[in-house]
Amino acid sequence: DLQKHWNENKAPLVAFLTQVFRGVRGFVFDDETKSAISGAVISIDGVEHNVVSSRDGDFFRLLSSGVYNVSVT
Repeated sequence: DLQKHWNENKAPLVAFLTQVFRGVRGFVFDDETKSAISGAVISIDGVEHNVVSSRDGDFFRLLSSGVYNVSVT
């Protein structure tokens, strides 16, 4: 029965989906022109994989809970 299957798996599914939103996210803008910066490299100390800002300057990096040093170049 589909309803029974949904009821048995709803809580774990919702818990899994909330994990997707853990991390650091933001936008990179030029301080003078306020224009979005595409291709900025966002680095987290101790994490090998960098992320790059999109055309609109936005970025997201999935991270576990903790304190991190973040830099943008």
